[in-house]
Amino acid sequence: MTEESSQRGAGREPSDRESVLEETEALLRVFRGREREAKKVRKALDALRKDGVDRLARVAEARDVLEGFEADDLAEEGERLEGLAAALRRRAMKMATRARMELVGAIDAAAAAADVSFRKLSDRPLTILLSPLTFSCDVDRQTARAAFGKETIEEDITLRAEDLVRARADLVSRLKAEAVDSEVFFERLRKAYRLVLDVQEREAEARVDLVDVMVPLAVVSSERGRWRKKGIGALAPFPRYLLAYQLWKLRRDGLLEHGEARLDLGTATGGSTKDKRDVLFIPTTATEGQYFVSIRFVCTRREERG
Repeated sequence: MTEESSQRGAGREPSDRESVLEETEALLRVFRGREREAKKVRKALDALRKDGVDRLARVAEARDVLEGFEADDLAEEGERLEGLAAALRRRAMKMATRARMELVGAIDAAAAAADVSFRKLSDRPLTILLSPLTFSCDVDRQTARAAFGKETIEEDITLRAEDLVRARADLVSRLKAEAVDSEVFFERLRKAYRLVLDVQEREAEARVDLVDVMVPLAVVSSERGRWRKKGIGALAPFPRYLLAYQLWKLRRDGLLEHGEARLDLGTATGGSTKDKRDVLFIPTTATEGQYFVSIRFVCTRREERG
């Protein structure tokens, strides 16, 4: 039995051989990581050299890669990388400013041609309204995110004026196709609310979290004929943006009260809006709205008797 094998056991000190192997593995992991970082730098610089110095997306990508590279141990080359990163940062800012101005002008013209209401809501980040949708624009990446109010419908839309106006038309058509009449939705929402009450063993007319009705809405909105064929696969998720749109539509149609029930939405205040997954934003105008956190249905027939 060797000396090293005889020392094996709980609590023993590692041998010289094991210490060397452990340190070797640790350093290999470090240098493999540096190789990956260096490869990213080479790729970014190569793209910049070939066709990217006049393309904002390429400049921004190279800036981010260089700024994220730890170059302290590269002496002169490290200083040059840091200098290039600073130059790219300045160039990206100038290009982004010019791109924002040109883009806003182009969107204004394209929206006017399509008879769509347009407004710039903010500059940094660039956010625009193509009513009734808002588009958050990443000028560096040349992409946009479309939302109804603050609820995302589509991401990674190409940031060109004609593409945004076209996307707006397509997404509005999708919203209208996915939505149902307000009377139908009122009853579906009421059924979903009752399901939440049953599952949570709450009393009638108790407040429940608004976002908790989304899974029950998927159930009551699905075609019953597919339940036996598809099982759980028959249920399509009920999107947040669609819930926001249907609630906005209920208010617009004056149907917060229907039949013998009244819908009561609880507004979110203070810390309740910290985690946006727990609340839902519903527009009140083209540019304003309110976060809501809870929901309940109240029987109006009892109120009339009183």
